[in-house]
Amino acid sequence: MSATLVFQTRNDFAQGRRQGICTAAAMNWAKKVLEKGAINSFDEIGLDEHILNTQMAALRKLDNDPAEQCDRVGLQMVSNIGNQDWKIGSVKDVIKMGEDNDGAVILFWTNEHTMAYRRQSKNKEFFDIEVGLYRAETTDEIQKRMKEITGPYGELTGARVVKLKEG
Repeated sequence: MSATLVFQTRNDFAQGRRQGICTAAAMNWAKKVLEKGAINSFDEIGLDEHILNTQMAALRKLDNDPAEQCDRVGLQMVSNIGNQDWKIGSVKDVIKMGEDNDGAVILFWTNEHTMAYRRQSKNKEFFDIEVGLYRAETTDEIQKRMKEITGPYGELTGARVVKLKEG
């Protein structure tokens, strides 16, 4: 078997010279799956591309304040060191973070693009607004798909583990 495309998406929005709604989309996908469990369509995220585009304008200004960025979307960082992001360098690092935080969501990025990963028992999911949501039963299957998709984006540089905001 291989990772299965659950639903397809695209990222046609730009703000100035910077493309997209990737951070807002990844964070809102994370919130929805943490609230409801697996989702099977982009519509189940509950926000359309125009709302995500508006939200992205605010989130982009908070790139240096990850805790506040998460708070604005209803998420909370599972802290590592003072609410700072983790430095990573590979999909393998993301997979390991998922294994260490079963059921949480790992937001991860390159210099220009944000994606998300969730491991919950036998269900592994990879969300990228550029292509959609992939699901697999095994780590090897999802890891292979993640490497294929993220490779052209360049080196992975950071990640954060998130859960639903308490209170």
